[in-house]
This record gives sequence, structure tokens and C-alpha cells, in this order.
Amino acid sequence: MAGDRVTIGMIGGAPWGFRLYGGEADPLLVAKAYEAGLRENDILLGINGVACHGMNHSTAMGIVDSTGHSLNMLVLSDRVVAHGSVRPNT
Repeated sequence: MAGDRVTIGMIGGAPWGFRLYGGEADPLLVAKAYEAGLRENDILLGINGVACHGMNHSTAMGIVDSTGHSLNMLVLSDRVVAHGSVRPNT
């Protein structure tokens, strides 16, 4: 997917309103995205500053589940949305 690297900032705590699938040899992808500007098939590059390349699904979900009141995700997205705290990385 060609696209922009986008930082998504979410506050409030779980449930965060998205699902992840894939991992390890495949990229971690966003599915069933409902909140904070995430889009179906965004590729997850980082969670709270931790790079996701080669990360398995279980580890990624462990990081997401252990976060507190705020969650920051770096994604590769084919659409940038002017909504919430979504901002392109330059």
C-alpha cells in the first residue's frame, strides 16, 4: 500500500475501537476500525513508540492492552483524515 505515515493519538482507555490481524512475517493490519481516524487495512508501524516490524499479534495486543489512558499508533495509511489528533509525519 502506498500512503502516508500517520500518527494516531487516542485517549480514554480500552476498548480502543479497532482490531488487529497479521503479525510476524506479515504486517500487522487494522481491521474493524471505528475510532480516531484509523482505517481498514492501515499497516501498523509502531505502538507507543515501539516498532512493530516482525512483531507477532500477541505481543502487539499485549502492548495495546497494557497501555493506560492514552495510546499512540504510527500507521501507514492510504488516507489522512483531518479528525481528532491524526497528523501526518513529515
